[in-house]
Amino acid sequence: MNIKVRQAEEKDLKRIAEIEAQSFDHPWTLEMIKESLDNEMNIMWVADAIDGDKKDVVGFLIAFCIPAVNAEICDIAVDPRFRRNKVAHNLINYMLCYCNLIAVEKILLDVNVNNAGAIALYKSFDFIEDGIRPKYYENKDDAILMSRVVTVELKPLDLD
Repeated sequence: MNIKVRQAEEKDLKRIAEIEAQSFDHPWTLEMIKESLDNEMNIMWVADAIDGDKKDVVGFLIAFCIPAVNAEICDIAVDPRFRRNKVAHNLINYMLCYCNLIAVEKILLDVNVNNAGAIALYKSFDFIEDGIRPKYYENKDDAILMSRVVTVELKPLDLD
């Protein structure tokens, strides 16, 4: 199975809403997702699982981006059948590359304090914990605030 990340299109919204509903106790509605796609300050990517001729959206990431300033991961989810297959990893990696291109200085996010898998994923990308939002979620769970500075690693050019 290959994973390919691409910009989301209107035709993907229903599938994104399905994944969202499978992933969260209080999911975004289809209308909220559509509003995100229509918002020019947002970027939305989907991850397609490609197996031969078959292609299926198996994950997505929605971010709010201000070029040359900050970006915030607003929502990220993966179809439960495809978790632990580097889908979220590919989406975040794609976002980091995009943020480099538009000169974003810092990426922000919040994550449920009880979501150990997501916290480990973010830490693997060098996100650091900045603080706690007490009782942030509808179920009264705390949110961990995390961030990562976006850096461009320059390597010397070998002319020999």
